Amino acid sequence: MPPKWTLGFLNSQWGSDEKEVRAIVDTYRSKHIPLDAFILDYDWKAWGEDNYGEWRWNSTAGTGNHDPAKFPGGSNGLFAEELRAKGVKLAGILKPRIFVNKPGSTTERDDAAGYATDHHLWYGGEPEESEDARPLHDIDFTKPETRAWFWSTFCHRSRRAWLAGGMTRQIAPPRLADRSFISIICSLCTWAAHSTTASVVPPTYGFGH
Repeated sequence: MPPKWTLGFLNSQWGSDEKEVRAIVDTYRSKHIPLDAFILDYDWKAWGEDNYGEWRWNSTAGTGNHDPAKFPGGSNGLFAEELRAKGVKLAGILKPRIFVNKPGSTTERDDAAGYATDHHLWYGGEPEESEDARPLHDIDFTKPETRAWFWSTFCHRSRRAWLAGGMTRQIAPPRLADRSFISIICSLCTWAAHSTTASVVPPTYGFGH
């Protein structure tokens, strides 16, 4: 059974930075509107950066990050601590895929993709997607070693600083069945690895997107 806060009112949105989220939370409180958690879309991450940017807070400004340093208080936990003091949990969307190549390269694997390649963790049977002309590919959460790697990496780089919950939402046609399977496994394995103070929001938001 998920914690009680996951059944409350959750604000989820794309494109916010730390300053805007703080202002939104303050508005909820000033108007006495209940708010239990704020869910950040995947731009909470250093998405596009090498060195495991898909697992790290967007508190940096490395190559490949198109909207850098949106959450300066993310990686050190200060932003989450501030929201917790206001009674608001902080959660972030997770993706079941990672970038294949380093920013600016068409051949050199980035760090995470290199690990996935060396340990045969890619999800097979589907074409690579792309973002900003860089290929992306799913990792295979049916493999115990993938789940262990994903979660230990996430704990080390992000969750210990802030995370009260996580959510997957990358479920899209034309491979709806495959994508659902991957995302649900991602949620379940993450949920199973959480401590008693953390949770996963069930992966219902975002179906078909």
